[in-house]
Amino acid sequence: MDQDQVKIIERKIAEDRGLSRENVEILKHTFKTEGCLRLEPKHHIPAIIDQQTLDLAINSSPAVSLDTLLDNPKKEPPELNIPPGYSLECIHGRHRVQAGNETLAPRDKWWTVDLYLDDASLDLRTALSEEYSNSINFSDGEIYQKIHYYKSYTDRSMDTGFAEKQWWARLKGKQKDLKMMFDKHPKFTAAFDALLVIPGIWGGLRIGMIHKVLALKCDEELLQYLQHILTVWSTILGKNEALMRITDQTTVKALEVRAPGDSKADLAALEPLFRSSELFSAVQSPDDRKNIWNNLQQVKGLIPIIESFFEDFKYLGPPARIMRQLFGKTKRTVYKEMDDIFLEGGSQLTVQDSDQTSYSVPGNETDRFEFGYRQVWLYAWRHFLKLIPECPRKEDGQPTPVPQEPSKYRWCQFPSLASQLGFQSDQINRLMSLNPYREIARDALLKAHDLDDCEYEEAVFGTYQDQIARIIQMAMTRVARNGPRTYTKPTLSVGGPGEALERRCGRTFGNAYKHDRKFLFLDSLYDPVAGEREGISSFYVRSSVYFAFFGRPIRSSFADSNSQQERPTQGVGAGNETPSHNLETQPSQSDGPQEGHPQSKSSIRAISPDKRQMTIMPAGSEMETTPEASNTIALRDDQEDLGEDTEMEIHRIVFKVWEDGRLTDQRITTAEMSRPQVEQYVRGQIGAGMCLVNTRGRILNEGRCYDAVVRDGTKTIIFTPRDKLDITRQMIEFARQDSEICEPSKRRQVIREENEDEVT
Repeated sequence: MDQDQVKIIERKIAEDRGLSRENVEILKHTFKTEGCLRLEPKHHIPAIIDQQTLDLAINSSPAVSLDTLLDNPKKEPPELNIPPGYSLECIHGRHRVQAGNETLAPRDKWWTVDLYLDDASLDLRTALSEEYSNSINFSDGEIYQKIHYYKSYTDRSMDTGFAEKQWWARLKGKQKDLKMMFDKHPKFTAAFDALLVIPGIWGGLRIGMIHKVLALKCDEELLQYLQHILTVWSTILGKNEALMRITDQTTVKALEVRAPGDSKADLAALEPLFRSSELFSAVQSPDDRKNIWNNLQQVKGLIPIIESFFEDFKYLGPPARIMRQLFGKTKRTVYKEMDDIFLEGGSQLTVQDSDQTSYSVPGNETDRFEFGYRQVWLYAWRHFLKLIPECPRKEDGQPTPVPQEPSKYRWCQFPSLASQLGFQSDQINRLMSLNPYREIARDALLKAHDLDDCEYEEAVFGTYQDQIARIIQMAMTRVARNGPRTYTKPTLSVGGPGEALERRCGRTFGNAYKHDRKFLFLDSLYDPVAGEREGISSFYVRSSVYFAFFGRPIRSSFADSNSQQERPTQGVGAGNETPSHNLETQPSQSDGPQEGHPQSKSSIRAISPDKRQMTIMPAGSEMETTPEASNTIALRDDQEDLGEDTEMEIHRIVFKVWEDGRLTDQRITTAEMSRPQVEQYVRGQIGAGMCLVNTRGRILNEGRCYDAVVRDGTKTIIFTPRDKLDITRQMIEFARQDSEICEPSKRRQVIREENEDEVT
């Protein structure tokens, strides 16, 4: 049959798959090297013809009758001439016809067509339209779109059950993953369905990974990423659904993880493709194309698609495993569990700007939870290689990374930070009760023992261990106290093309991790240094992925003119900059969509910085770490002399013991003691198997307990056996009655309201 008479008509019974240039190019190559192979049954094109057109065609075709059409034993089928002005409704073969148009000589443009009368049932037509695709590898995204179409089909005149089952069968073992999402996770189903308006972005769907996505229990972050995809593409296309539906896969692949709004190099790479209409080829209106080009330059961050979602999911996984160690086993999400163990009360938000230092700013409950929650995540990202056996991606020309042994120090510092930021649970208390210095000292002694065939005397092993632990603690404490007061911030862009496309999503590469990890703090994320704007930096990638998962609060920044002279900063490769510390989030004047964390309790309000800066001591030396950080960690005014000695301050300290449900006086009930004397005394109690607790039921650490109980006003330290740690409400009530209580307004509630019998 002449190709000019073969017309592919988009059918209502199934949405058109769309023309894939990749498939057309493959077929063109095949036609040139192997021929069309049009006589093979699997290459026939099924078509619908009405009886009147068939009769006319038979009459105008010599030696052709209805019998010869029905019974055709010859190798070559008869040639049927369709009358002028008539065309056939072909059910599939669009790519084959297009490839023929671009490749075959005019006299060679003919096809073998299987004819079906138009009285064929809709089920038969659907089967004919889709059955041929057994020889075609449909992507998971195309299968998802077909299943969704048939599930939501409302025309009762058509039975779509058979067609839907056929598409389910194409999943080949992945049906369970998709059914789990459809049946048990309606929010994810709705989020994916919302993206169906943009068919071109579906090429990267990985149905076989959906069960891993759901098992991560990070629904809020993952749903935020899916919403972020829709928001970005809606911005690019001016919220025009008609333009969204005709955006093709070629355009999507060209824009994937590009940053045309922030990178001159990316914009320059896209410009010739846009001018030649390779990008958005179906958009013909000059005004629409002009608007799209302008909108592309307004996009902040990497342009996401479904494929980048599944890649960046791999980056979220390791810290998610770490976050789950802060609470017990649960079926709820990480966000909800962290919300549940957050202690309300207080008006100060602690903001880290390094692992050793932080500053405090005023903040309401929303500020304290939302930004505290993000900071715990950022710690897990910075140190995940030291917390769980994971590796970054291999760099070319470098050795393959190998997992490291988990760091006891980091596993104590992590819950200490969470506690300081206002999160409290039994798991946090248990992790904080460990002394990392003694564990490190023990490992060192055992390794030294392996160097020679000798045995330690059991009686003195603990003494050696304590001595080494004190030396390690002293060294790390001095490093923390005397660290530099200036810090560097990374630039978002660099000279040249910047970070390669293949490095912009998924697990981080080794060199990028080493460079970026020290900058994963709120200061750097919310108040970055712009840089040269030529190509994007590796930190730009990390920042973009962070905001994709956690949302970008409206106009968030750490900018405050009053504090610009207090903390000098230099941008890496960007010259001197003056950072700011104000998390300011006021309503934006932009008409564009606003994003935020899906489950945020309320919009983040403006907070301004405190002029005091605190030093966060290493885990194991850090004492009470309540969210009122200004009252629990030694604060130093920016103008104070770093060498000022406060070791000889003396206070009357009360010591008590909680054991077997009784609170009793310690051997030394009260004493006028300096910090070194308190530390020496409690060190002996720790060596005897005791754990340190304050009157609020919070675990204390050896090196900073003196400051903690002095600053909270109670000046009371409680010892309780480590092997049967049992902090109850009764203990807290007894301790509060017996201790020297500070003003009532400074007390903090530690009993969870929903369970009066448990202490967090």
